[in-house]
Amino acid sequence: MVYGPWAAGLIGIRRGEDYYALPQLAQRYDADTQGRADLPFYLALVRELTPASVADVGAGTGLFCSLLAGSNVRLTITGVEPQQTMLDVARRQPLADRVQWIRGTAADLPRDSFGLLFMTGHVAQYFLDDAAWAEVLRQIVRSSVRQKTTMAGDLVTHVDEWTIGEQAFTTRETLRFPDDAAIHRGLDAACLAIECSWGNWDGSPVTAESPERIIMARTV
Repeated sequence: MVYGPWAAGLIGIRRGEDYYALPQLAQRYDADTQGRADLPFYLALVRELTPASVADVGAGTGLFCSLLAGSNVRLTITGVEPQQTMLDVARRQPLADRVQWIRGTAADLPRDSFGLLFMTGHVAQYFLDDAAWAEVLRQIVRSSVRQKTTMAGDLVTHVDEWTIGEQAFTTRETLRFPDDAAIHRGLDAACLAIECSWGNWDGSPVTAESPERIIMARTV
């Protein structure tokens, strides 16, 4: 599904734990992820499906919402993100005034409001067990008019050391790489069915060698 740190307890700044709770790292996020192949893919999907409203769940620095606002597509855009440091960056993005920004999670989105909801980057991998995965999908379904969700793809933890000028930081992040069965359990629990899937951002089909797992799902 296809970012923003979502795991429980990621609201306060805890050095060595919260990946982008540090303002210095939040401000560098877009520079560190230049050349993302997923965003053009999602923009094309919005143009194809022509929803009236879009939500970016785990909007991070708001880059996708900013690109949507500048895409000449007429729609209402909402970005929801739990990390205040990321939202501070998002509100400085070009055309940020065309986006409704919410600090929170999918549970804070208004009901029955969105024709298309996204989890970009690796947001879906911040839900570290089946219960958390199923719950966020239920919240997304609650907020959707016509449900469309996307995914990229058990736990992998990486520790990174960052140096910015004379400042050094260590961050820890845990991501889940669920197998197909776990993905389907969450979808089934939220009454979602797979409508289409891709194995890479070029729209190629899923194979055993696919580097990504992108899923579009619908309510049933």
